[in-house]
Amino acid sequence: MFHPITDQLYVTEHGPSDNDEVNRILEGRNYGWPDVHGFCDDDVSGLNKTGFCAANNVAEPKITWTPTIAPSGLDYYGSDQIPEWKESLLFTSLRGASLYRLPLSVDGSGVLGQEILFTGEFGRLRDVLTALRGEVYLATSNRDGRGTPATGDDRIIVISR
Repeated sequence: MFHPITDQLYVTEHGPSDNDEVNRILEGRNYGWPDVHGFCDDDVSGLNKTGFCAANNVAEPKITWTPTIAPSGLDYYGSDQIPEWKESLLFTSLRGASLYRLPLSVDGSGVLGQEILFTGEFGRLRDVLTALRGEVYLATSNRDGRGTPATGDDRIIVISR
C-alpha cells in the first residue's frame, strides 16, 4: 500500500509462526526473510539475526506480533469522517480476527502505537479498503475452510460515522 501523500510503501508480512510484521519499504534495504523474523534480535532459536542484520543492511519492521495474527489487507486512513483514525494504517487479520489501527508519526516513518478493533465480531478479516468519503470496508473470510461461517458469510462490512 502506497501512502497517498508521501508515496511511502508499507506492507504486512505473515511470519512462519512468529513475528508477523508491518514494514515500511525502503529502496536498497533487505527485509531479512528467511534469515530474520521480526526485529534484529536473537529471539528465535537457531537464527543469528543480529549478525545477519549487521552484514546485510536489514531494515527492521515498524511493529511485530508473536504468536502470529495472520495479517492480511492493508490501507491508509486519511479522512476526517472517523477523526481518531486519521493518519493511520489499517490492516485486517485472519487468525487475530480483528482490524488493527496503527497511528503514524507526522513524517510517516514510525508507528506510534496500536489499537485492536472488532476482535472476533465478524470472524476472520481478509481485507480493508478506505473509500474517498471516509467509509471503511472490511471483507470477511470465514468460508475458506479455516473460519467458522455464520449466516450471511462471507460479506463486506461498512464502517462509518
